[in-house]
Amino acid sequence: MKQESIQHLFSQIARQAPSSLAVDAGRKRISYGELEERAEKLAYALRACGVTKGSVTGIFTSDSIDIITGILGTLKAGGAFCPLDPGFPDKRLEIMSGSASPQALITSSQFLGRLSNLITGFSSKKVILLDDGPARPCDGVEILRLSAIKAPEEETNFFSDSDPDDPCSIYFTSGSTGKPKAILGRLKGIDHFARWEAEALSVGAGTRVSQLASPSFDGFLKDVFVPLCAGGVVCAPETRKMVLEPERLIDWIDVEGIEVLHCVPSVLRSLLNQGLDAKYFSGLKWVVLAGEALLPADVRRWMEVFGERIGLVNLYGPTETTVTKLYHFVQAEDRERTSIP
Repeated sequence: MKQESIQHLFSQIARQAPSSLAVDAGRKRISYGELEERAEKLAYALRACGVTKGSVTGIFTSDSIDIITGILGTLKAGGAFCPLDPGFPDKRLEIMSGSASPQALITSSQFLGRLSNLITGFSSKKVILLDDGPARPCDGVEILRLSAIKAPEEETNFFSDSDPDDPCSIYFTSGSTGKPKAILGRLKGIDHFARWEAEALSVGAGTRVSQLASPSFDGFLKDVFVPLCAGGVVCAPETRKMVLEPERLIDWIDVEGIEVLHCVPSVLRSLLNQGLDAKYFSGLKWVVLAGEALLPADVRRWMEVFGERIGLVNLYGPTETTVTKLYHFVQAEDRERTSIP
């Protein structure tokens, strides 16, 4: 399989179908063309902040469109992104930023007040704000607004010299055995997985794929790049808390016409516990599961309701391998197994 950078694959789609919807996040939407333009502008700003091939950019925001803009802009600038989830405790964020030592930080104005706990880990003190909200000065921090940055008029082609082995991300293990461990991901891992799933599940133009994972877990990458590298739509609820509210999540999946649902098996179980019947999920084609063991009992319950109309795919891949390395298309006979492959 020929390797191409994910930022290049996304840009190809953006040029072919600029008006097509790229991200649907409730009240906020953005087209491929708008997202490409915003990411290119951010890439230029990051280059001006000293981000070069292999350097790290921290992304500290909770807005789905801003996070995706930050990832694409960083990749276009040649850097590696490190998502820092504002929902994490300050101590964990300090460990993560200290380990990653980002060259620059991308954030939103609402999170500027927490920068003092993160900034000590930065190799420089440059912050790019993705919104136009009020920004109080921070000691020793240079704040740039994306809206105030003027990108060059000529086309910028930052990714022309990207290599499959280039570093592109830093994710962290859970830290359950001690200090969280930083894992460096490379472009080829995401590219390979995104194109594999798009082909295997027939993800194409307009396919609506759920985005439920925290940006600080590598499962976020499949939520985003499987659709964006195939012309699909990243669909995010207005709040990730919906994952913990199964009744609302069921309604959201139905109303939003989700066709590929990415989730952990415990979320699937919470949906089943709501007494589903076959009238639900008329648009859903696949449920892609990862992150936990898939139980045969849950497979039996799911197939009792939906049969094989909605396929189940079981993935495995620790953070160290970037996204996933093993997969199994669940079959009817798997209901009788003691464990699901």
